[in-house]
Amino acid sequence: MCAQGVVLSRGAKWLKHHTLHQAQQRHARHVKTFGQAYMTHRWQRQLHTKIGKEQDVFAGFSRMMLDRFSDEPVLYLTDCGKAAAIVLTNQQQASLIEALQSMDFSIIHGTLQMLVAIPEDSIPAVRTELEETHKAAADVVQNVDRGGLHKQIVLIGTQPEAQGKGLASALMHAITSEADKQHHMLLAEAPDESGVGFYAKFGFDVVGRRELRPLMMRKVL
Repeated sequence: MCAQGVVLSRGAKWLKHHTLHQAQQRHARHVKTFGQAYMTHRWQRQLHTKIGKEQDVFAGFSRMMLDRFSDEPVLYLTDCGKAAAIVLTNQQQASLIEALQSMDFSIIHGTLQMLVAIPEDSIPAVRTELEETHKAAADVVQNVDRGGLHKQIVLIGTQPEAQGKGLASALMHAITSEADKQHHMLLAEAPDESGVGFYAKFGFDVVGRRELRPLMMRKVL
């Protein structure tokens, strides 16, 4: 049985109260969650993922983001670790894109894990996807609230064996509650039309599309 309690995790805060070994174990667990949850994502085909290495793409991608913001509260995870989400502000996304433009892909832990699964010449496609997502979100926000600070749900996933048990909903309740406290708009990109209903339950509305994928916004309450 997987408990539905949700933790908003900050790297340094976690390390203060746990051993380094415990922190590394937890880090590995939620990175694995993202890897398993996105094994059939459309990126797998676009990035020419090697057969049998599908888990490494989003495991590496999530690790890259979490390492970049290791002391900032960007990770939500359920108590059992079988579901997790990464939520970034528009400023954090811009910082990540800037880092991607200059980093040496051969020495960064997250991209090292990705390179196990995809050819090195596919890495720029990751940067392009992030840039386009960031721009689409910025354009939407510009039409609603010029210069407004917003957050975007960049990843949200549940391990396959734990799906259908309300864990993603528990994450969304925590994410929206935190956004309300901070008076932030929230954005998300549904994978397709079938995902619209899930976000709509938490107050999101369709405000645009990017390559036929619905862009959804939850305004400040």
